Amino acid sequence: MNLRTVSALLAALVGGVIVLPLAVLTLVLAGMARLTAWIAGRIEPPHVAWSELITYDPTLGWKPKPNQDVHYLADRDPEVFHVVTDADGWPGRQSLASSDVVCFGDSFAFGFGVDAERSFAADGPGPRVKAIGAPGYNGVQELMLMQQLAPQLAGKLVVWLLYYGNDLYDNLSPEMSGYRTPFLARSGNADSEWRIVTEHVNESPWTTSGRRETARQLADLHSDTELARRAFSACAHLIEQGREVCKHAGASLVVVGLPTPRVLSPRWLERIAAHASGERTLDPELPDRELARICQQADVPFVAGREHFTAEHYRPVDDHWNERGHRVMRTLLSDLLRRHAVSEDKPSAAAP
Repeated sequence: MNLRTVSALLAALVGGVIVLPLAVLTLVLAGMARLTAWIAGRIEPPHVAWSELITYDPTLGWKPKPNQDVHYLADRDPEVFHVVTDADGWPGRQSLASSDVVCFGDSFAFGFGVDAERSFAADGPGPRVKAIGAPGYNGVQELMLMQQLAPQLAGKLVVWLLYYGNDLYDNLSPEMSGYRTPFLARSGNADSEWRIVTEHVNESPWTTSGRRETARQLADLHSDTELARRAFSACAHLIEQGREVCKHAGASLVVVGLPTPRVLSPRWLERIAAHASGERTLDPELPDRELARICQQADVPFVAGREHFTAEHYRPVDDHWNERGHRVMRTLLSDLLRRHAVSEDKPSAAAP
């Protein structure tokens, strides 16, 4: 055996010694990945995409599918959640007829981001709560639902959840993430009456709007801007209409304004303030003051959510409540029911 052969054998041996641990490590990592996936598949229940939970509705634009008992995975969310809907598609099994409190709202009312049994509307001690709403709904859709369900609201406390993170803007928008949605528009000039626009609602995707700048919108809605003035004027119209619906139905209406966690966090507040228009100063409490003024004029009780919720009550990955936030909401509903429940001996107003 010559020197060249010996050198080649030695080189191969050294290379094998170096490569072998890497190969073993690769096999171990691949095995662990397979094992993790196998365990996750046994622990994590089968789930569907969020888009599979909703269906087209010719009046509202979309609504949750009825009689669901599934787990879902939302876009960009690391967790899987359990959702249950009734025969009409609304969250939970609690019937509207047997409820003490009816909550109208968007994803907060739906219980997005927690399991159904952890939602504020789940069965448990305290008031019987029925949530009516779906992710993405604006105040216009919620008012339309209130009108549809008015004959079933007699004697109940109606709690309207208005979320400052997007509701104020979405009330004026014909679409939400490509879904066509009813919205408010003025009949003529800037001083004319608001009206609900639904003529554009159909199954085809909405493609004409540009990308939303969330930070810019929040900055404009939390400072003295034309957008804020229009948004609060639209809110005043909605609340007045909701008051009339509940008055004629014989129900009590309470409005709860929900802050976005972005204005509850000093870090996020600084980022949003950087998008404020011109020399305007960002005012985190502006929506609360405006809705309190609107509700006072409409003779509707108002609750400022920022007096009850902190940034710790929201999930770190999005703007929704965590389980602690839902517990706070349930406690708040119990308190509101004690203070604003419809008296049993109070006659209901005639239906419109």
